[in-house]
Amino acid sequence: MNKLTTTIPAGASREFRTALSTQKGTALGSAGRAPARRRPDRPARYQLTPWADTAKAPHVVVVSLAKSGTHLVREVISALGYALRGTVFSSPQEQPVLPAEQMWRVLQLIYLPDELDELVGCCDPAVVDRGMKRAIVALNESWRLRLGILQRGLAVNDERDGETLNALTVRALSRPEAKSFVDTPDNTCWFLHELALDRVDEFFLRQWSDTGKPRIIFNYRDPRDVLVSMVNFLSGESPGRVSGSSLPRTVVLGGRLRIHGDILRTAETFDDRLNLALTDPTFPGADAFENALWLLRHPDVCKVSFEELVGPSGGGSETRQRAAVQRVIDFLGADADVEKIAEQLFDKDSFTFLKGQIGGWREHFTQSHEAMFNERYGKILELYSYASGTDPLASVR
Repeated sequence: MNKLTTTIPAGASREFRTALSTQKGTALGSAGRAPARRRPDRPARYQLTPWADTAKAPHVVVVSLAKSGTHLVREVISALGYALRGTVFSSPQEQPVLPAEQMWRVLQLIYLPDELDELVGCCDPAVVDRGMKRAIVALNESWRLRLGILQRGLAVNDERDGETLNALTVRALSRPEAKSFVDTPDNTCWFLHELALDRVDEFFLRQWSDTGKPRIIFNYRDPRDVLVSMVNFLSGESPGRVSGSSLPRTVVLGGRLRIHGDILRTAETFDDRLNLALTDPTFPGADAFENALWLLRHPDVCKVSFEELVGPSGGGSETRQRAAVQRVIDFLGADADVEKIAEQLFDKDSFTFLKGQIGGWREHFTQSHEAMFNERYGKILELYSYASGTDPLASVR
């Protein structure tokens, strides 16, 4: 394995040094951290050990089930200063500038020595900028694949650029130097809607099991509310835009979601749409809760729920909201104002926001719907403790 360095070559051109210091951190790179030590023991279930390093956890993965209030967790993580990646939208203004050493290491992870020499000595700012952006996108795409995020396709200007990015992505996936998540830029949080054990990179799982790095947070919601929210979203009842932009719904939705949306819109009433969702084994999110049970049960995963984070504005309580925010802060070893963060969580301008209320399913479910749901997902309600109107963490608050 080649040794990665943080020292920028002395012969680097002025243009290269300038670009290195101003490149936006739109993807993953390397932070040059020492190898993490294996922990001698594990905490008991739900008794999470706060981050023990001198600074906050440098790398975080949030697994938030679709339509479970991902925007609430996003607000917490963003308030803690993390750069956001994965299945959340972030504006260019939210993208940090990577420190020059980290950008340099990103380039080392992607380019071969002769390619690096050519880029370092280049005096054309446009060529240097393009080379850096390609490295960032390629490493970012490689981690999307390692984490099991389904690709939507790269946004490229021409076919040749697409071929180059695909080749660099394949290279990143094959290089031993680029396979360690703890060697990606500090202060980064990846958002996923699932973390499927059969699709995630094996080395990532072993590294996390051995070291507890990155920190993993799991967010979920009453499955009945998730179903209603998903039906609303796919059938066009919730906003079809990205907050702060003009992106239409068709840009946001992947092919599978569009197909189910087309089907739902053939139904004349919302009752009929619920019937379609409850009788379709391929409906989005149908197996999400079952597949995420390992996250619910794992002692090293921090659990939070929509019912906690939504607070009084969504039918919850201020006490539980602040307790959940504090739990995340402690888990990540961050220093933040809990009350200030909690006050800004309920954001009606959030993408896909409709009502954001606890127990909204009761307004839509008929007795027939409830019977169908219980027959299909009754065990899930019990495992997540929603059958009794509580949630799995109530006993440890």
